[in-house]
Amino acid sequence: MLLSPDLAPEQDGAKWPRWMTTPPILSKDLIDYLFRVSAVNEEGQVSPLETKEPVRLKRKIDVLSSPRQVKVSKLGPDFVTLDWKSLSSDGGSKVTGYVVKQKRGSDGDWEEVATLKAIETSYKVPKLDEDQEYFFSITALNQNGQGETCELDTSVVPKRPPEKTVATSWSSHTLRHSENLFGVSLETQQE
Repeated sequence: MLLSPDLAPEQDGAKWPRWMTTPPILSKDLIDYLFRVSAVNEEGQVSPLETKEPVRLKRKIDVLSSPRQVKVSKLGPDFVTLDWKSLSSDGGSKVTGYVVKQKRGSDGDWEEVATLKAIETSYKVPKLDEDQEYFFSITALNQNGQGETCELDTSVVPKRPPEKTVATSWSSHTLRHSENLFGVSLETQQE
């Protein structure tokens, strides 16, 4: 690496100072550098100062995009199962996990429910209260921290599924010989 006040060849008719020349940085080619800086003026150049510790240049890592298409796949009286699709962009660093959060009602505070591995794109949120409104969000993680959050489009209210009942009735005049009746047989067939 060269840090110098030397002038580079003319570009667009002007001479530009050459401050730094480095090789391209490839993801597998991260190199440690020591830097040396000297001040130069009309009087001359002073002794250079050097960094004491090496500096490793790294690839720029952008913010993760949010998970996509968060939806409810199952709902029970005390749980909800959320599914989502992975990110459209990992920001230059692979996803290391997901954070699932919930809040009770629209005025509640967000609380972390689970931290999952990167391969998991589904989670069953347990211990919910029946008939309580909940909101859910999913956030991806990488070495840079948390990315953008994706919230479920609507609130979720856990409920007990309705019981299936069949009502039937008859009167004694519809049954022949009802005076000799000692039992009734009822058969059902699914449609």
